[in-house]
Amino acid sequence: MSVLTSLIKPFPVVHGKYLYIFTPAEEGGFSVSCENIDGVNAQGDTFEEALECAISMTAFVEEVRADLEKEQKA
Repeated sequence: MSVLTSLIKPFPVVHGKYLYIFTPAEEGGFSVSCENIDGVNAQGDTFEEALECAISMTAFVEEVRADLEKEQKA
């Protein structure tokens, strides 16, 4: 484990209405999960890459949910 990852603990980031939890990875980069939506997990070599991936996954899940709700109402 690098000195940096041993010093940085998981930390929250709010983006819009979503709460993401970032955890430094031992091998470098970050893993991230969305507290609002089960199953949204991502990773990236940089903070920005991990956030972008998590945001994309969140948008995809929300789109699928909206489509399912439309189908159920039809």
